Amino acid sequence: LYQPLKTIEGMPPAVAYDPIHCKGCGAVLNPFSHVDFASKLWVCPFCMTRNHFPPHYAENFTEVNLPAELIPQ
Repeated sequence: LYQPLKTIEGMPPAVAYDPIHCKGCGAVLNPFSHVDFASKLWVCPFCMTRNHFPPHYAENFTEVNLPAELIPQ
């Protein structure tokens, strides 16, 4: 039986902010995006456009402290 609104055990809660979109194709930041931590840029895996992180992201993340969108699980 298919239940699209059923809650899944172990599923992390939804984040309380809007997703970051690619300026080239509109794709959303995801774990497959390449991130350049030194220059605070991410590369869209679909159109290869280099995108800047918003200021509130750029000041709060490192290779160890990733935003929710970049955590693979």
